[in-house]
Amino acid sequence: SLPQLRSLLGELNDMVEGPYLAAEEFTVADCAAFPFFWRIDQEFGIGKGKHGKDEEKLREWLDRCLQLDGVKKTIPRGGWWW
Repeated sequence: SLPQLRSLLGELNDMVEGPYLAAEEFTVADCAAFPFFWRIDQEFGIGKGKHGKDEEKLREWLDRCLQLDGVKKTIPRGGWWW
């Protein structure tokens, strides 16, 4: 359910340790997680609206990843296939 998703995103938000998920630099953890969080963001919005404060670190992380050329190249232009 959406309330459970928001609760989980809040918990995960608290686990973000640096500018990236697990470190000061982009790591394999970011590579693995980005597609899933990006998709959730496209469907439900992360760190927006009334959930902004609870998901602030995740929102900043997504925005930071989206600035990386290597990450930008992985986003399908025609939408996700799944």
